[in-house]
Amino acid sequence: MEEVVIYTRVSTDEQADKGYSLRDQTARLKNYCALYDLSIVGHFQDDFSAKTFERPEFIKLLNFIREKKSVRKVLFLKWDRFSRNLNDAMNMLGKLRKMNVEANAIEQIIDFSIPEQKMMLAIYLTAPEIENTRRAMNTTQGMRRAKKEGRWVSTPPIGYSYSRDEKNKPIIIPNEKAHFVLEAFELYASGRYHVEEVRRILNKKGMKCGRNNIWLLLRNPLYCGKILIKAYLKEPEEIVTGLHKPIVSEELFLKVQQMLLQKSKIKSKPKKVNETFPLRGYLICPRCGRNLSGSYSVGKVGGRYAYYHCMLGCKERQKAEILNEQIKSWMKKLQLKPEIKELFLHLFEKQVALHGLNDRTDRKLLQQKLNHAKFTLEKIDEKYLKDDIDKVSYNRLILKQNQIIEELQLELSNTSTSKLPVKKDFEKGLNILTSLGALYETSSVDQKRYLLSSIFSEKLIFEENEFRTPEPNELIGLLFNTGAGFQRGKRKKTGKKTDLSLRVARRGIEPLFHP
Repeated sequence: MEEVVIYTRVSTDEQADKGYSLRDQTARLKNYCALYDLSIVGHFQDDFSAKTFERPEFIKLLNFIREKKSVRKVLFLKWDRFSRNLNDAMNMLGKLRKMNVEANAIEQIIDFSIPEQKMMLAIYLTAPEIENTRRAMNTTQGMRRAKKEGRWVSTPPIGYSYSRDEKNKPIIIPNEKAHFVLEAFELYASGRYHVEEVRRILNKKGMKCGRNNIWLLLRNPLYCGKILIKAYLKEPEEIVTGLHKPIVSEELFLKVQQMLLQKSKIKSKPKKVNETFPLRGYLICPRCGRNLSGSYSVGKVGGRYAYYHCMLGCKERQKAEILNEQIKSWMKKLQLKPEIKELFLHLFEKQVALHGLNDRTDRKLLQQKLNHAKFTLEKIDEKYLKDDIDKVSYNRLILKQNQIIEELQLELSNTSTSKLPVKKDFEKGLNILTSLGALYETSSVDQKRYLLSSIFSEKLIFEENEFRTPEPNELIGLLFNTGAGFQRGKRKKTGKKTDLSLRVARRGIEPLFHP
């Protein structure tokens, strides 16, 4: 009987408390294992987001299968229970394969022996990641709209609390700690106290504030009635007048800012990356394993020559021009074929049509919760009219319930977003993958370095006129059908060298350079 480990996961406190989702996942997994005569030797369940694998129970799961060598499978209900990040998921699958363990979803089975099935895996993993990103964008845009109207919708800072205006919309109002905030500005504006001294004085009077928080407090324009809206996408940073009541005057706030500016330390600007050395920091010395640096060398007859070289006595060095051209040449080979692009689009559309990214189910559940919240609100009003609760309790319950209703309405509006923008985002990403070489060549040095960090999970080694990396990126082989990631096959003993698909150029194209 084959031994397996089952894994269940939820991401919200509500699901964890009710336990229905976890119980349902567990029951389905146990039924599946009983049907296929699989022996469950371990069960791990998390109450964490699937954005990363830094989850307590999943880490325990990995340690468990390392110790118990007989485990051959990790099973879960759907792929979004495993991960909501495509790149991390592919790397984790690679790690599990090294332990001779296969991960699979019982309701979205992938046959890893069939290359085309891995394209379906990419769809299963990409759909929830795009859904998360889209919802986060919608929430961010909704909060920005509210801020532009003058409403503070984030966590209230010290001195403010949430309330409701005459239109029953959220607004912040000064609370019992507001006088501490005013005193902090006045003490510092007097010129007799340093920021740390101001903090100590206020802490002794009862306002608990950390060292970093006091600096944030004195710099926050919210206290003088202004709301700072940070730059986002193509929208510039701006400051708008808030609807809330200010705690300090604008004159006092500006005076404090001027004093802070005069006393602030001059910080050095971050070092600009040299355009000649885009690979600096991404190369490892083939001789000693240390990072290669980059600098110029002056020739005997004049002229400056760029090299990637090792430090601390190691004589390894490579011509920057050769390495830069080699990586550029390799990037041009990373082109998503049109037929593969069309297949991805077809699979994605099929997946969206089949499951709808759970929009219908989400809207139905959210509408039920919203109706229940409104019903609860009416019950609170009835209890107050019957004198079953006092005014303080009534205000507290009404405030809490209105916040719940507003959050549900915002989430409901986000789920009603058309799927067309999601498809556009997916297609836009595929278009980028069809011309990575051109994108790399026209990008700035910072953008080039960002592309390299996205493609390679570990640093590169240039030796014998070719690049290699200790750990190839599983996603590269999957997307571009380079050979890595599509066929498991037997591994050849090649020392530290990886799959040939990661080589920039084969030996013989250019003469090997000997410095």
